[in-house]
Amino acid sequence: MELRNDYALSLQAVNQPLEAIQVLQEACNIDPGRLQSWGNLAVALKSAGDLEGALEAGQTATKLAPRHAFVRHNLALTLHALQRSSEAAEEWQLAVEADPTLVSK
Repeated sequence: MELRNDYALSLQAVNQPLEAIQVLQEACNIDPGRLQSWGNLAVALKSAGDLEGALEAGQTATKLAPRHAFVRHNLALTLHALQRSSEAAEEWQLAVEADPTLVSK
């Protein structure tokens, strides 16, 4: 599964987001409990402009790891992009609680 995630990240790096999304969706279907796949899928979908899809993938990731700062941070960014500011602020707060160093980054 790690290879699928690495491959998808490589596809994103060479500006092939749709192919990366397909690989990550396959990874999520094969192992629906793998946080890294859902987190990467959320980022890829947001980058491709599919904010609703990114929201869904991000919410799945937060269910798998409620205290994971990276996942919460990305979900906050997606909510902000969807103009859901109060929800974005709540997610950002949860991200900072999980990793206080986010404030200084």
